[in-house]
Amino acid sequence: MNDSRFSTWTGPAPVRPDASMTTRRLIDLVNLVPPARWVSDEDLALAYSARYGKPMTVHKLAGALLPDQQASVADWALPCHRLRLADGRPISRKYGILGSDDDFNRMFEAENGEVRDGAATRDCHFDLLTAVRTSGSRRQER
Repeated sequence: MNDSRFSTWTGPAPVRPDASMTTRRLIDLVNLVPPARWVSDEDLALAYSARYGKPMTVHKLAGALLPDQQASVADWALPCHRLRLADGRPISRKYGILGSDDDFNRMFEAENGEVRDGAATRDCHFDLLTAVRTSGSRRQER
């Protein structure tokens, strides 16, 4: 996966017009994660359930986000390199669990995130669930 298309993420691309409301909501949540921080797919599923009061599983999450993980980083509507497994290893819905020297880790390090043994460190983990709970408001688009 050493492809220059994955070198830099400069911000979200427009969400595809045919994206479902679930996909749009998940993208909005992932975009809350600041640079050099990461969340797991499990964190995202829990935050979705907390914010919208609807159940979300990691399996459903993967299905909802798969169409929006494009081949070119310029087409990403969300920072895919900040969405990881619970142990901090990067994952690609297209390529599976990635190796320690992959472009997702390079992108994370370029944001000043710390990677050790192929995984983002726990110190860089972002508590998305707490962020959602303390924001106090639910999205209006139900």
